Amino acid sequence: MAVPMQQWSRNLSDSTPELASPSGAEAPLLSASSAWLTLRHRTGIPVSRATFYRWLSNGKVYSMRLGLKLYVPLSSIEELVRQSGSEEPLAGGGRSPGGS
Repeated sequence: MAVPMQQWSRNLSDSTPELASPSGAEAPLLSASSAWLTLRHRTGIPVSRATFYRWLSNGKVYSMRLGLKLYVPLSSIEELVRQSGSEEPLAGGGRSPGGS
């Protein structure tokens, strides 16, 4: 059964702050593939698609599922970009540059 759009938007606006994005502000949502490409372009680090989706499933990158699609808030990508500029390690299971 389909839910009327008015009811869906009312439920979304009535959500509690704990269920909102981690930053608390409404950030634009990117599809998972767009978020992955944005991360690669902004950091210059060749993060593989598989690694990025692993980060999504492990919760390293905040995401939400609406229907069958995954969406990532832009603020989550910006946080990863900030981490890549600092000394904190980004990769969580990729190959090391000198590995064989």
